[in-house]
Amino acid sequence: MKETQSQPLDESAKSTAASMVPPQTEGAEAEKEIDLNPLFPDAEQDLNALFPETDLRELLKKISKNKKDLGFMVNRIAETPEADPEPQE
Repeated sequence: MKETQSQPLDESAKSTAASMVPPQTEGAEAEKEIDLNPLFPDAEQDLNALFPETDLRELLKKISKNKKDLGFMVNRIAETPEADPEPQE
């Protein structure tokens, strides 16, 4: 019978295995809870109880931010005077 020798991992294999481990920042972000109630102050119910999933809370936070950004852009466009208004006949 042949004896098989186990070879130690070389440095490149070790670094490849280390790169497969998720970074520590994901754990820190997961611990930080998103509070939906201040984002939607007109809501009549506790939104944190309605949406306990972290992914859903992140999506709702992004939607709220996008809505504010769009409102800001619409106001800026409305305030910008046109360079050359067309004369009406």
